[in-house]
Amino acid sequence: MEALKRYRTGGEQKVTVQHVTAHDDGQAIVGPVTVPTGGGWGRMKKTGDNPAHRLPDWRITLPLAQNCPRCGARTRHGAACRSPAMPNGRCLMHGGKSTGPRTTEGLERMRRAKTRHGMYSKETRLMMRMIRDLDALARQTLTDL
Repeated sequence: MEALKRYRTGGEQKVTVQHVTAHDDGQAIVGPVTVPTGGGWGRMKKTGDNPAHRLPDWRITLPLAQNCPRCGARTRHGAACRSPAMPNGRCLMHGGKSTGPRTTEGLERMRRAKTRHGMYSKETRLMMRMIRDLDALARQTLTDL
């Protein structure tokens, strides 16, 4: 039985230190050092000592997390965004309304800036119409063959 116990628990280890050198800025322990009980170095004695077992109860924290205010912005699918809202009422993704420039210099800079992206300019719409007509003509030619 003693051999089985030594096999299971690892037995007792004894370390004898014969020479200790401690420099001026170093630290050293003089005297007997005991190993903590509970399975040796690195092992925790109880499961209550494990940080993973100290998590809060989900039955309490989950309803609290779900009761926070939601963003409510319209998503691409037309539904309301359900992400948690920031103090401005929108989530991190939607950010809320833009306040825009407020100073006189900022307002003047916005008036002078070319803020149009050109996607729907007269030239771009004409070019897209020509591309559609060419595409329709090419498809018609392929079906006639």
